[in-house]
Amino acid sequence: MVLAFHGGGGNATQWKNSNPWHETAARHGFVVVFMQGCKDSLTDCSKVSGSYLWTVGKKDDGKTIDDQAYVLEALKRLEYSRLVSIRQGSGVKVLDYLAHAGLEFVTTMFGAKANSQNEMVADLVQARAIVGEAIYHHAIDHFNPEALESLRESIDDLAAEAEKARPDVRRLQEFDFEVQHRLLRGGKNRTIVLLHNSIRYIYGGIAHLFEPLVEKPHTLVEQYRRLLADLESGNRRGAKQIITVIFAVQQLAMARRLPGGS
Repeated sequence: MVLAFHGGGGNATQWKNSNPWHETAARHGFVVVFMQGCKDSLTDCSKVSGSYLWTVGKKDDGKTIDDQAYVLEALKRLEYSRLVSIRQGSGVKVLDYLAHAGLEFVTTMFGAKANSQNEMVADLVQARAIVGEAIYHHAIDHFNPEALESLRESIDDLAAEAEKARPDVRRLQEFDFEVQHRLLRGGKNRTIVLLHNSIRYIYGGIAHLFEPLVEKPHTLVEQYRRLLADLESGNRRGAKQIITVIFAVQQLAMARRLPGGS
């Protein structure tokens, strides 16, 4: 593993763009981490643009910045993400992310080249179609009628945003996710709900790539209202058919976004 520290006055993004070691790392099976200095911007060290320095022990160095602790924390997070195995005396072992990492690694993949990003989006869209439809069908089969009012409220929130002259796409996405979340909670499988929470957290960092999912908010609201009516009447088959239609339409919308889509 290589920790890459930018020069004084630089930043991690600049360092990565001028020294694309991550491409070499991908070819040869090692990990490179582009570290971010903080000394010149104590209020927000997370921005990877601008001019930053390192605290290297000089008398005038800021006492609130501990770069040694930062490095140790970075190593801990890499190990927590199951990208590396760190053992004292035996060094760092790079792990196969497909064998060890979890869903939280998805956002990391979007730091790669555009073609890799498109491949990952395509994988996510396909996985969503396969797994998503199945878990919502399960929720419909086991739906607790006491959850109907909560589901109705979330659909109303989505509808209110959709009715605005200029709906906020991010809020539409958030409300759409909330409708899905309440449907799953009504299905009473806590593991599925927790899985959905994890997906929602990841989705928050890459939501801009999935805007086509809510490109027709009025149609989506209408479909959700029909879903609610079927759940109220006990028409589980009809409710499942609506979910299937929603996923099919959204699948096509995402396919158009990908290179080669029409």
